[in-house]
Order: sequence, then C-alpha cells, then structure tokens
Amino acid sequence: MVKTTTLLGLIAVGTASAKLTDTERARAKVPGSHVQGDGIKEIRQKLNAALEGVVEGVADKLVPCENMTLTEVHDVLEVLHGARDHALELIYQDTDDSRRLAANGVHTHKLDTMQTQWQREKTVVDANPQLHDVARDGKCHDAVMWFIHHVPDERKTELFESGSLESMPKLPASELPHTTGQFYGNTNPGAVEYVFNNYATATSCGSAHAASQVTEVNTEANVWPDSLSYSGTGYGAFPFWDNTGAGCTYCDPSVDTPGSVKVKYDSTQGSELLMHSSCGDMSWTGDDNAPNSSPCNHIFNSTYGAFIYTPKTSLEPEADGEFCCRTFNAGDSNFPGAVPTNWMRSMNYWGSNTGFEGDYYSGEIKIYWSSVFGVDFWYYEDMDGNPLEQGEGCQFPGVNPKTACAQNMPIMVWHDYDPDTWVEEAHTVDEFEVPEVCMTTTVSCAAPGGSTGVAQQVDHSQPLTHGARYAFGR
Repeated sequence: MVKTTTLLGLIAVGTASAKLTDTERARAKVPGSHVQGDGIKEIRQKLNAALEGVVEGVADKLVPCENMTLTEVHDVLEVLHGARDHALELIYQDTDDSRRLAANGVHTHKLDTMQTQWQREKTVVDANPQLHDVARDGKCHDAVMWFIHHVPDERKTELFESGSLESMPKLPASELPHTTGQFYGNTNPGAVEYVFNNYATATSCGSAHAASQVTEVNTEANVWPDSLSYSGTGYGAFPFWDNTGAGCTYCDPSVDTPGSVKVKYDSTQGSELLMHSSCGDMSWTGDDNAPNSSPCNHIFNSTYGAFIYTPKTSLEPEADGEFCCRTFNAGDSNFPGAVPTNWMRSMNYWGSNTGFEGDYYSGEIKIYWSSVFGVDFWYYEDMDGNPLEQGEGCQFPGVNPKTACAQNMPIMVWHDYDPDTWVEEAHTVDEFEVPEVCMTTTVSCAAPGGSTGVAQQVDHSQPLTHGARYAFGR
C-alpha cells in the first residue's frame, strides 16, 4: 500500500529502544515509522499514542483536545513557552525547520508577540463562536509540537509533577476534518478565512509523518484509467448554477429525488460526455426549448469547448436538435477539457471510516476531501481503491446522511458510481463530436468562470471533478 502525505506538522518522537536526545531529535528531519501512517486520522492516533509514552506515569494529565477551550490551550502554550530550551529553537531557525516557533503563521520566539496574535484570533472567535473548535484544534497541534520539540525531556514530567502544567491536550480525535463549507453563508467570510488560515499553519507546517514525501498531494488514491465509461445515480440539481448572481434562484436544493447518469471519459482526447436523465429548469437561458425536469447532456470537447444540449433519448448521446447552450469556450482559462486522471490525488486523504451507505455499496470507505471558496468536495473509494462516490456542496457529509443546503448556498451534488458499469475502454473521436445545434448556438448557460460568466483564477492543482469545474466561481 502506498502511504499518503498529510496536513500535520512535524512531530518526531523517539522510540523507547532508540531514544534520541533533544538535540538529536531537533536535527533529525524524518520521524520513526511508529509515527507514520496512512492518512491524517491514523497519524493523529499514532502521535497521541506516542505522546502517552513520552509522559509515562503522568499520562492521566493528557486530555482530549475536544475537552479544552481555546483559552485553556493558550494557557498551556504560555507554560510550555516558559519551559522551552531556546537552543532547540536556534537549531530550527538555522535549518528553516517547520518546527520553528510561530503564532498564527508569524514566526517569533517572543511571548508578547504570540499573545498579541492569540488575542487577535480570540477576538474573532468571540464574535464568531461557531469557529471556536477550529481555532482550538489548531492550537492543540501547536501545543503538542512545542511539548515534544521545544521542551527538554527532563522538564516534561517535571511540568506536571510541579503543578505548572495541570493538563496537556492531545491532538484532535475528530472523525471528520474541519472544512470551510459548513460556515458558508452563516459566518463572516473574513473570519472564516482568517481562522482557517491559522488552522492550516498549525496543521500543515510539514508532511514528515507521511511515509511519502509529496507536498500537498496524496498518493493513496487510485488513478483513473485514460479512457473509461460508467453509469450511476446522480443527486442534487443539475445544472447547479444560473445567471441570477450569487446562489442559484432556479435550482432545486433538495436531495430527495435521484436521477441516472451515464458518462464517457477520455483524457487522451481531453473530452467527456455526461448524460443526465433529468435536468433542472433552464428557462433562465431565454430559450423556449430549454430543459425543465427533462434529460440533458453536457459535453466537453477539447477543441470546441463545452455545451449542454437536449438528446433524442435519455442517457444517449444523439442530440434532438432543439436546444444547446454554451458553458465554456475552449479558450477559457477555466476550461480544462476532461478532468485529469489523477484529479483525486490533489485532495487530502483523511483515512477510512465505517458506516457508509450508498446506492451500490455499504461498509468501510477511504475518504478524500478538499475545500475551495467555501465549497466542500469529497471523493470516496472502497478499501480496494474502487471509486464509490464524488460530490460537492455546502457541507462535508463524511459517512452521515446528506442533507439539503439552504437557499443561495452551494448546492449539494453527488454521483454514486455503479461498479458493475465501470469499464476501462477506448473511445473514438466521433463519440465526443459536438452536435450541429451546438456549433451554431448563440445561447449561453455559462458556468461560473466560463464563456460569458465571471472569470475566476482557478488553481488547477485542486480537484476538477465534474462538479468542481463550476464551483470556483461561487
């Protein structure tokens, strides 16, 4: 099995059989295998177990991060700062090591500067209390890193025995990662960005606990074949945008009525064809023949761009010649053609969770996720690496039942793949031929960032799923 990178910081802990001195640990850049793991969830578990071994005898002083408040963790950080050995900090500074002392991304060893940064974040959290746990969890990461890498071994147990440190947080043990999508539309956007940036600096300062050193890219997910076909079940509105500005006035946000989807994909041609058994109200295009609770196809052609058109027969490629609108020009900076075969490797690998129930599979799954512009994206595989589901929306569901988003929030959209229809097969150029009605259309249904839509700078290192192409403009 290929190991994955993580968002965790560098927290190398010596084993009992080969214990490193403080200085040796400071100069070491690669942790032991006992604190490497597959995905963020497993790595946190291993690091917490290693932390218990470091404070053997007073392990009862270690408490779940979730049981502490942000202010309590600040107090712990102040105590740790007073017990640290500055010689270790100098080693980290000399080698530009991610274990350097910092507060909210500001590199400093001065406590008063740190306190100013902490107070600034606390003020934001006090005004937006729903962000408290995100801020606290980031500081728990800081506390564990400081305790291991800045406090000398001989002082660690002494801190507890003297009463200077009454409790020490472990790393968070949450079943699901924090994502920005859950705060979209109900929290000050500037506050969300600020707190999540601070959280990222605390949890993303290095990738040393992953057994593979590929920055910000997982290597766990199976890459798709160059050319394939599959069918499945689609949930949520398609299209999930219109021309009415923020949100989607014409979109039905409900997730209770599934439809069928059929897909042809060829990365070598840079083309895709996604066929939907039912599309939403597209009367906003101004065309009398626009679909409304009727079939439509979305074709991506690397030469001519992307279009939505109505087919003669549901889930079949032939156009009826009645309607077509353009979503992307081929020259648009936001038009990638077919998604890359490894698009899912630009997502964070969380680990595995049990309890998933989909249309075609139930059981344990591997979870990949990302968050872009307030939209959460997810991709699931079974434990053998077979694709199960991909989606996006206002919330990251994990293995929990999906629920509809509020009006004007990102629509919940996902596809459950039917494994019996997943076929690696070659496609001809003719299978992605743009219908004649589309070659002459003047109707626009521009996706955010596409054609006549509002341009956005898109980071193509992010996952570009069928849905993700459009989310960048939300």
